[in-house]
Amino acid sequence: MTYVLWAVLAFILYRFVTGFLIPVVRTTSQVKKQFNAMRQQMEQAQQQYQQQAQGAQASQSSNAPGTKGKYDIEGEYIPFEDVK
Repeated sequence: MTYVLWAVLAFILYRFVTGFLIPVVRTTSQVKKQFNAMRQQMEQAQQQYQQQAQGAQASQSSNAPGTKGKYDIEGEYIPFEDVK
């Protein structure tokens, strides 16, 4: 009788490990890898953005102070009056 009880207990433990524990561990490691990959992509994108922003600042500061920029902001505004 005790052998049957031990066999049933071993079978239940086997089913728990193979049916629940192993898939949970695999899924957890897969999700962890995906999060790490996403974090690395975000860091790379942020570094590229910072490099582009620094390059834009350097090119803007290299313009002479007396020259106008690409756009003339003063001439862009057109006043609008509502006529009744």
